[in-house]
Amino acid sequence: MKGPGRPSTAAIAVAVLLTLAFLASVSPPAEGAAVACGAVLSRGTTLTANIGPCPSTGLTLGAGHMVLNCAGHSILGEGVGAGINATGKPGELIENCKASGFEYGFTVSGLGDTIARSTADSNEYGFVLTSSPRDSLESDVADDNSLVGFSLTSATNHVSLVGDTAAGNGYAGFSVAHSSGEDVIATSAEGNGDYGFALSNSSGDLFRSDSFASSDFAGLYLGGSVSASTIVSSSADGNSYVGFYLSNSSGDTLGSDTAERDGYFGFYLTDYASGDVLNRDTASSDNSSGVFMYAAVQDTITSVTAEHDQYGFAAVNSSKNVIKSDVAEYDYYGFYVSASSANRFASDTASFNTESGFYLGGSSSGNVISSTVANGDGVDGFQLDYATLDTLTGDRANGNGNAGFVLELTSASDTLGGDTSDSNANAGFLISSSSGDTLYSDTARGEVYGFSLQSASYLTLNKDTGDNDTSAGFSLDSSSSNRLTGDFASFDVIAGFYLSAGSGNNTLTGGDAQGDGLAGYALYDSQSNAISSDRASGDYYGFYLSSSDANTLSSDVARVNTYAGYYLIGSDQNELSKDTGNRNGYSGFYLVLSSENDVSLGTANYNSRYGYYDSSSGSGTMGTANTYYKDSCSGDGVAGSLPGGLGKPQA
Repeated sequence: MKGPGRPSTAAIAVAVLLTLAFLASVSPPAEGAAVACGAVLSRGTTLTANIGPCPSTGLTLGAGHMVLNCAGHSILGEGVGAGINATGKPGELIENCKASGFEYGFTVSGLGDTIARSTADSNEYGFVLTSSPRDSLESDVADDNSLVGFSLTSATNHVSLVGDTAAGNGYAGFSVAHSSGEDVIATSAEGNGDYGFALSNSSGDLFRSDSFASSDFAGLYLGGSVSASTIVSSSADGNSYVGFYLSNSSGDTLGSDTAERDGYFGFYLTDYASGDVLNRDTASSDNSSGVFMYAAVQDTITSVTAEHDQYGFAAVNSSKNVIKSDVAEYDYYGFYVSASSANRFASDTASFNTESGFYLGGSSSGNVISSTVANGDGVDGFQLDYATLDTLTGDRANGNGNAGFVLELTSASDTLGGDTSDSNANAGFLISSSSGDTLYSDTARGEVYGFSLQSASYLTLNKDTGDNDTSAGFSLDSSSSNRLTGDFASFDVIAGFYLSAGSGNNTLTGGDAQGDGLAGYALYDSQSNAISSDRASGDYYGFYLSSSDANTLSSDVARVNTYAGYYLIGSDQNELSKDTGNRNGYSGFYLVLSSENDVSLGTANYNSRYGYYDSSSGSGTMGTANTYYKDSCSGDGVAGSLPGGLGKPQA
């Protein structure tokens, strides 16, 4: 990306080649003439004074393996040509020179040339190397050139840049195009126009301990098919848009780099950047994202830290990336994924972020999040909105401001397995307005609700655990057609399993509720649910139905509950079949203000007072409003039933 009116890298290369053709026509001075503007040097030379202002090229090196030492003197120009022109000759050394006021400060086109401790300022281009393999630039300075400080183009391969500095250049501090194998060590680019360092159509470059700061656009830009380059221990600080910008690049590695206080992104991977690796990098206090991937594919982000950013890690329209062992803390969102698919998150940590630790939305699908941790985030640990077919396994959410795991806004067919939620302020697992999701072997403890289903349908919960919650282990509110199998709830303050607000057509089977405060299973205003082969023990009521009709309870067991095994109040047309209520504090079955219920093939033994207690009156069994069929009772403290005859053999 370029600023308005900036020339492209290709345009720069063409301009350089045309100028070099012009420079080749410069004639040498007469024998014995003093060094002056336009001189062609054929042997080693040390300047004793400044030269210029020159109307065109200042000096030309006309022989290989020679030394030009300016001894700190300047070559001054009038806006045309090059200050020092070294073209076509190998092994030249230029040192301690300063070129100002030319189109090009220094131009080089040869093999194995060196420019050391020299300065180019106030030119259009500072240093230009074209088709110059194995050259060296050492401790050079390019400041305030109108376009580029250092320009390497057209197969300028395996060049060494060590300790060079570029500041205040109009377009870029350093620009490398169509070249490869550069070795860039301890260079500094600060306050340049668009880019600190722009690398395009290059491969195999190595950056070590470089600094890119305060550019108008990007600190370091890798674009246009850059590949297999390595950037280590470098920094990008205070750039207006992005610190490290990878566009349409592949196979590049960034290691132990730092991006701080950049205007939008610390690290930006886009335009189908693929196969790139970020390892042990740090992004801090960037205004938008620490690491942002847009249309990035098969990149790897590992052991990277993003802190105090708007988004720690963000992936948009990106796929098949690996985000592993990363840390996002004190961001607004820790990890943010939108419209992205088949990405894998593993062993990442999101802590103390303002909103959610992990967010998947915008029709994201097929992503996998495993063995990650969300801790102390302001709202949710894991939040899925409009997300489908995503998988979360072995994740932990602790101490978040709302819920540990949230699936909402038509999220569908997601799978959560082996996840743990602990001490979140509201719910461990909150599923709202979602359908077709599967939760298995998950655990929620110490929240208001362990598992909270709100307007959710066709969910499958299998072998999940909700314990020590202040309301319910499992809560279904206005939810229908869900299936809970083999789930466990214990020591929840109100109920182990709680169905309310018109929840209907749900199936609960093979579950277990122990030691819950009010009821193991509680139904309020819920209809047509099927509860079978479930167990409730050590609760106040084992199974409690209030204003709930047409439910089916079959082959359930309620034992050692404080008051009743099965308690129905204001509930009609329910069917209880083959249920067992033994050793409860008052009665096995207790029906009050309820009618047209069928209780058949039940067992009520060794309850403290009654096996069956029914206070209704009507045309049912023994003058009640309900029907009893082949129910049995024995060993109950006062009587088998009240009224008598509801169960046999006990009178």
